[in-house]
Amino acid sequence: MLLSSLDRLKIYISAVESGSRSALTEGTANDSELLGWLTTISARIEKYLARSVELTSYTEYFDTTYGRLRYFVNAYPVTTLTSVYEDSTGEYDGSEAAVSNSYVGVDSRSIVLDAPIGHIALKGLRIIYTGGLAAHGVRSTFAIGSVSGTWTADKYVEGSTSGAMGKVVSSTATSIVIANLYGIFIAGETITEQDTEGTKGASDGTAVISSITVQSLAEAYPDIARACEMQIRYMWKHKMDFENSTTSPEGTVRRNPAIIEGELQPEVKNMLATYRRPIIV
Repeated sequence: MLLSSLDRLKIYISAVESGSRSALTEGTANDSELLGWLTTISARIEKYLARSVELTSYTEYFDTTYGRLRYFVNAYPVTTLTSVYEDSTGEYDGSEAAVSNSYVGVDSRSIVLDAPIGHIALKGLRIIYTGGLAAHGVRSTFAIGSVSGTWTADKYVEGSTSGAMGKVVSSTATSIVIANLYGIFIAGETITEQDTEGTKGASDGTAVISSITVQSLAEAYPDIARACEMQIRYMWKHKMDFENSTTSPEGTVRRNPAIIEGELQPEVKNMLATYRRPIIV
């Protein structure tokens, strides 16, 4: 899953590099390069976190051992446990047996069995569940009321209380999907459509957010989205000088050690620290 968006990256990189949004020109050249980094860094961060971020249905297989009751899944928190089956052959060809009385652990990271599986087998257990942090990187769905005017896709939306800004993705008479640019929209505030980010009053649609139906990663876990953007800004800045060398006091020329080390920059790792999946044996 992409952990940010092109629009958010353009805002962040332009502001950081020059203090001006106009510094990063619109066009396919920048878009294609940023999207390439977004795809790569999103995947790299998920690997670093050792977990799947997208909130969706997963099927996982586990090796079974005697006495084991807890199985830690890859995408958490777990919201729904669909099924648990055991199969000593690991083939799951229709002869597998359902495991009764299994449930989601109190940590929402594990599935707990009422009794251990009675055999040791590779792929001896199959768990199907729904888990993860968010269904989309930037798109949130809101239930709305007190609607007036009409909503147009790709126009800007501002929250009157939160100051959050986004773009309209789609809307109905009772709901709206907004791609987050910055800030966090809140229930109870009025949202107003704008022609541009900075042009207030040039609007058509208005509504009140009655509830948050689906919250994006950028709004529910903004530090993960920002960490992704921070790393991409670093890669963007150094895209033409990864090979640059430094000279030590002794006169030895070597490649910049910060670049060699920096799969993810230290500041990025700090932002992600509380979300990293612990290694449990």
